[in-house]
Amino acid sequence: MFGVYVSLVLVVGAYTALALWPPRRPPAIAVIAFFVSHLINELPGIALAALIVGTVLSVAVGAPTSPGDLVFFVLAGLSAVGLIAVMRRGLAARTVVARAVETELGAGAWSSRIHRGWSGRRLARDLLGPFPVRPPGIRRVKNVAYGHAGRRNRLDVYYRRSGGHPGPVLVHFHGGHFQIGHKSREARALLFRLAGEGWLCISATYQLRAAGRFPHSLIDAKKVVHWAVSNASEYGGDPGMIIVSGSSAGAHLASMAALTANTAKFQPGFEDADTSVAAAVCLYGYYGGRGASRGLASSPVGWIGRDAPPFVVAHGENDPLIPVEHADDFVRRLREGSASPVVYFRLPGGEHSFDLFCSPRFDAVIEGVAAFGEWLRRARS
Repeated sequence: MFGVYVSLVLVVGAYTALALWPPRRPPAIAVIAFFVSHLINELPGIALAALIVGTVLSVAVGAPTSPGDLVFFVLAGLSAVGLIAVMRRGLAARTVVARAVETELGAGAWSSRIHRGWSGRRLARDLLGPFPVRPPGIRRVKNVAYGHAGRRNRLDVYYRRSGGHPGPVLVHFHGGHFQIGHKSREARALLFRLAGEGWLCISATYQLRAAGRFPHSLIDAKKVVHWAVSNASEYGGDPGMIIVSGSSAGAHLASMAALTANTAKFQPGFEDADTSVAAAVCLYGYYGGRGASRGLASSPVGWIGRDAPPFVVAHGENDPLIPVEHADDFVRRLREGSASPVVYFRLPGGEHSFDLFCSPRFDAVIEGVAAFGEWLRRARS
């Protein structure tokens, strides 16, 4: 029993250290450290609970008490302190998000979300049971075809069963380095929460690898936007308020779709369709070029103009796959080139893929996106 406890303490201690002090160089080590420590960084409550239970059980069964063995209890205590520090960083995201929303959109933009602050029950869920589960009040329509590329041209629709006034439409694109990914993996907590508040949420696949080389995956994204405009009313959505969003590579697609609205060369066969959107939400995105040249033509940076729609950009300060400086530069260029608001959530302690769980960090981002959506509805009314 004590041997199992020692293993638990060593693993949790090592992973906690990597979450607190992630290496940035060399890149290969940084990526390995991310995959090792990601769960601890987003789910510190579960790790802390396991550590406490393991310690209690080890003591209860009569753990060894030699000086050498006591070292592991000390290490467990230090790991617990580290996990609490990781938790505090996640909880700090709410303050960062609130400040960003109020700074960019005005003092009243966050007020509608204040009543949704941390409750004991909600905090316990985020810390100890953070796996997104679709509520019974949300209906999912699966695998609707929007194009002719088989299962890579499918989308899922989420909407509230009870109906209501037409709500904003969120179109989400998954990540995966344009090589892998699926529409039911990332940002599920965002889709479920917004659908529960009356939004129509869409999560779509798109062509990957060689089939998805630029601009084919962007064309797919625009087909999804066109589908949303044409079909939103059927599901209770407002076709006049389409918001595109994405995670990692999906954020590249979302930003490109937002910045190249109605560009005919990216809309073959539907050149006359209106693919303009009301806003874009980008989560830990890549904003560089694609293909062999990686030029500005395939980068959202090359398409920034005064008529760009409002943006929300969220990025973790400790992201080893796409460094936060990449997002800093994109936000700076957006603010310099666009006349619209750009809300930037620079998340302390955040890494890549922070939208996989209902963690306090992602919960804060969701509240920020919801507040942004409410502001957008008022601004457009």
